Amino acid sequence: MNDKENYYRTCIHAITMPVSVEKKRKDYVPIGIPKEMVELIDKILQDKRFAYVSRQDFVRDAIRRRLDEILKVYSEKQ
Repeated sequence: MNDKENYYRTCIHAITMPVSVEKKRKDYVPIGIPKEMVELIDKILQDKRFAYVSRQDFVRDAIRRRLDEILKVYSEKQ
């Protein structure tokens, strides 16, 4: 098994749009997320105390929050 095959076996593409939508949405890109992380996200989604309705929703929120933290650091340095 080569590195590329191994990568795809250990990652799940959790944030991909359906092909028909993806062709229309050029502003989205697929990403790979390690399977262990996706399994943890799935457990969180089952817990109704959190407002997440999908993997996409969870990951988009997590990325947005992290970007906000990083942008604050950038603005403090300037």
